[in-house]
Amino acid sequence: MKDLKDFQSLEKQVEELLKKYPDTRRDDMCLYYWYCRDRVGCLSNDVFTKLFELSYIRKAYGVKSYSSVSRARRKVQAKHPELKDIEAVAIRSEQENLYKEYAIS
Repeated sequence: MKDLKDFQSLEKQVEELLKKYPDTRRDDMCLYYWYCRDRVGCLSNDVFTKLFELSYIRKAYGVKSYSSVSRARRKVQAKHPELKDIEAVAIRSEQENLYKEYAIS
């Protein structure tokens, strides 16, 4: 049950970041940066790199992994389409179609 509550809390945080910083709607790395900054405070490049790469550092700061934040973004955007970036959706769709064509052939 704790994991579900943690993920719901993460979704709320991600939703707030998507509303506050529109650039996060199209770039997961930008979203992850703002998420980490929100959790940790001021970030240097070195600290952000360590948060991204090392799970024990993330655990010490109570920061979720990049993939969890990305997954939360997709879920939030599915619930709230107004938080999607139209250009990013088009690019992702085009890339998905290209991959499907490649996989079939």
